[in-house]
Amino acid sequence: MRDAACLACGKFVLAYPAEAREALPRLYERWFDHLTENIPSVRAGAAASLACAAQAYGREALDVILPRLRCARDAAHLLRFQRATIWSRL
Repeated sequence: MRDAACLACGKFVLAYPAEAREALPRLYERWFDHLTENIPSVRAGAAASLACAAQAYGREALDVILPRLRCARDAAHLLRFQRATIWSRL
């Protein structure tokens, strides 16, 4: 259900960018939360919705999206490094 809701919100943002602008801060938070879900379809829906926002708002959306994605990527690299370090000590 959440995957469909994510996609629907993303499509709404793309179709009606002016009307959706007010809800963007809440939508961004939900989409970024859904990127960390266990369910692949929810993650995919969130990613597709972020792409819709980027398409609808261009640079304005990318200025919000890209730093968060870079931060998540860096955290994932750090976690992998920490796991590797722990395993090497065992």
